[in-house]
Amino acid sequence: MEGFLTKFNLTNTQLSILLLLHLNKDSFETPSSISKKLGLSTPTISNVLKTLHKKNIFKNRHRRKIKNLLI
Repeated sequence: MEGFLTKFNLTNTQLSILLLLHLNKDSFETPSSISKKLGLSTPTISNVLKTLHKKNIFKNRHRRKIKNLLI
């Protein structure tokens, strides 16, 4: 697993979020809903989502300010 994370320059948290989003791709997720599912704070999730967005790993479905990122 560590090799995979290194190869794609991901943290465990980033991978967890990506997996959650993939498994729930038909549902509407917000930083708050993700934080509840992963047991992390909403600000932490928001910061990780910003990082993933900057890395062009995903694009948000809704054109809104990153502060209110909806996935």
